[in-house]
Amino acid sequence: MGLTPLDFFTKARFEPIDAGLLLVGAAWYIWSLRRLAQKDRRWPAWRTACFAGAWLLFAVVAFSGLSAFDRRNFTAYGSIYIALGLVAPALLALSSPVTLALLSGRDGAGASWLEGRTARILGGPVTVWVLFSATVFLVFFAGVVGATVGGGPGPQLLHLWLLAAGWLYFWPVADVDPSPRRIGYLARILYLLVTFPVFAIMGMGLESQTARVAPGISPASLHLGGAVVWVAGETVALAGVLWVFALWLRADERRVRAQERSNEQVAARQLAVWRASREAAAEAASG
Repeated sequence: MGLTPLDFFTKARFEPIDAGLLLVGAAWYIWSLRRLAQKDRRWPAWRTACFAGAWLLFAVVAFSGLSAFDRRNFTAYGSIYIALGLVAPALLALSSPVTLALLSGRDGAGASWLEGRTARILGGPVTVWVLFSATVFLVFFAGVVGATVGGGPGPQLLHLWLLAAGWLYFWPVADVDPSPRRIGYLARILYLLVTFPVFAIMGMGLESQTARVAPGISPASLHLGGAVVWVAGETVALAGVLWVFALWLRADERRVRAQERSNEQVAARQLAVWRASREAAAEAASG
């Protein structure tokens, strides 16, 4: 059963849970931007674009005809995971929702919670990495596919879970929001690299599986969809590694330039002291 561009419109449907999340999220974002405007604070346009991109991607997956094909086409199901478990969460993390909430809310509200012990444990990089990795295996190997294909509340709840788990995973990677436990550039690269085996194991497991994960999904479709998710997952992780490495290089360049400016200022002060002492010595000799 193939997809055509027209099917994305003719097979579209309304999902109330997803619609509620989209409306609440968009309303909160607009309200927060207005609050910032009242405080005479500017918000980067690229962050707004990232949030809009994440929400648009969520809406496309939720309401388009893509979901109508996941009961027979595992590649369509895998595409839903890629969109809501990888791409949309990465965009959402780059949109800095935590920073926006802190700036638009009451001063000090929420910041103390981020510094608490509970937040440091639940929002720590190890915890969210384990949650993200466990989600991958639960979605594809624990019968979730059979329970969430087609319509009903199951797929909508899965959409919310994928977005939340993915956002928590990319939160420390993006490093544009305050977090309970911030990690350095090298740690972020290692954090992304250890995700490669997760998708490799998932991909090889699906490619070698012969049992049907849901009625209507053939083993051939399962193998192809598993390969697509495998490649997409490692591609996103690799893109994250390259992005963090580029940020690391830029940070080093800024540090070197700052050190050079500091050295120049020190040298200028030393030269001024030397000239003053030389002039004082010359005046004393002439007197």
